[in-house]
Amino acid sequence: MFQLHTIRSRFLFGTCLSLAAAFPAAAVASEITGTVSDASETRALQGAEVRIIELGRVVEADRDGSFRFSDVPAGTYTLEARYSGADVVTRTVTVAETGSVSANILLGTDGTILVVGQSASLSSSLSRQRAADGVESVLTRDAIGQFPDQNVAESLRRLPGINILADQGEGRFVSVRGLDPELNAASINGTRIPAPESDVRSVALDVVAAELIESIEVKKSLTPDMDADTIGASIEINTTSAFDRRKDLLSVKLEGSYNNYADALTPKGSLDFSTRVSENFGIAGGVSYYRRKFESDNIEGADWTVSDDGIVYAEELQYRDYDVERERIGATLNLDFRASDSTKLYARGIYSQFSDQEFRGDVILIMDEQPASGTDSSAFFTDEDGRIEVRRRMKDRYEEQKIKSVTVGGETLTGPWKLTYSAAWAEASER
Repeated sequence: MFQLHTIRSRFLFGTCLSLAAAFPAAAVASEITGTVSDASETRALQGAEVRIIELGRVVEADRDGSFRFSDVPAGTYTLEARYSGADVVTRTVTVAETGSVSANILLGTDGTILVVGQSASLSSSLSRQRAADGVESVLTRDAIGQFPDQNVAESLRRLPGINILADQGEGRFVSVRGLDPELNAASINGTRIPAPESDVRSVALDVVAAELIESIEVKKSLTPDMDADTIGASIEINTTSAFDRRKDLLSVKLEGSYNNYADALTPKGSLDFSTRVSENFGIAGGVSYYRRKFESDNIEGADWTVSDDGIVYAEELQYRDYDVERERIGATLNLDFRASDSTKLYARGIYSQFSDQEFRGDVILIMDEQPASGTDSSAFFTDEDGRIEVRRRMKDRYEEQKIKSVTVGGETLTGPWKLTYSAAWAEASER
């Protein structure tokens, strides 16, 4: 996995450099740069649409709210900013023959308030979906925090066209538009994640805690920059960046629940932070812990048939009792550095561990003869008419899965070109 990502990164990096050298940019006239944020200057508005009305040129703001127009002729222009849930804002800028013009835009001024909570989350998702090159659904951090989701798989079920495959009441695999989870691809911070299980391609997303995630993008249509082995969808998970916000962030969550059937308390806690050490360097990260102890039971029938007397019965019945303890530990750390006005560098890492200890006891009844009597909802057996076999079975299964990923990279703007480069290492294991 490490060699594959390294080779790909080197190939892309070399290709970008050769393109820039083969097609040198014309002399740059001027450029317009700036950022788009809310009126309180707390949140960068990713996906905001910025337009130069006179030239008809449009760009979308990056995750840190920044935007850039290159090769702009000298003159006076009107910038128009649009964002779902906010009034359109216009601003006039004057561009000289050479140099750069800064134009920071605040949305939600003039008495208009950008609301917070569910409406703000919806506005953010719609703006990013509109700015996407293909069909995709976006789930942001604010929306994830509004629901008691335990992992990434359970958070994704909030999106249209997506259902999850659950295990013991907790989401695990993701199905997009009814397709098999094997047909999906998953990545964290742009790094493809292998499946922890050796015999499947689908990634068990219950390994990753929902509290560590900034946003999740489900891309349902392929674009040329994506791997061609994605048939169902590409699930891209992004962790927090220090430049996602204009101000520092510190979030602490402590939760607990009690399972009366198991007579056990379930603790859950997380801590997330984001801070700018300087104007050009920031650190973000978090830790999460969750332990759930629960019990369940069920009855499973097999080999259903109808007796000569018309009684419907199962030749085998299994009474199952489950005693399960699950534990999830996760941590992230992200470093962002603005080396210059045109170059951004980053390093992002995540570690997730999920363990599942399951004890299962079975009592199995096997009848080799038809019932002596019965009704529409019952069947009565006696060993006088045949043998009734009783089996006792115990199961002790421990499963531990880990997902680790480290990504370093950046982007450089030069004239009309945008160079992106990265190197990554990812590992998934199961014991």
